[in-house]
Amino acid sequence: MISPARVEGRPQVSPNDVGAMRTAPRFRRAPAEISLLRRSVRALDAGRPRCHHCHRNPLVGERIYVYVAARAERVVCELCRPLLREAPDRSELVHSPEHRRAVKAVPRAA
Repeated sequence: MISPARVEGRPQVSPNDVGAMRTAPRFRRAPAEISLLRRSVRALDAGRPRCHHCHRNPLVGERIYVYVAARAERVVCELCRPLLREAPDRSELVHSPEHRRAVKAVPRAA
């Protein structure tokens, strides 16, 4: 068996240099770039439902349960649903953000 240090083309790394391999060069982002990134993430997050109990964004394809109260609607995810005793007013399936913009085939009228 050939040891990895003897194979041509592979760098010889001593056990003391392992820490040097783990550190990657850090690239600094411009403050404007960070600001734009944060704003776009907030915009994407604003339209998505959030669980009233765990504050988690349900995944695409997951079922959410809506409870209508006197003041507002509460959305509860599938994981937190057993915590509530009353039955939900309705349940919905979480769709992809692209769902509303998708082109759907419509059958032609004969």
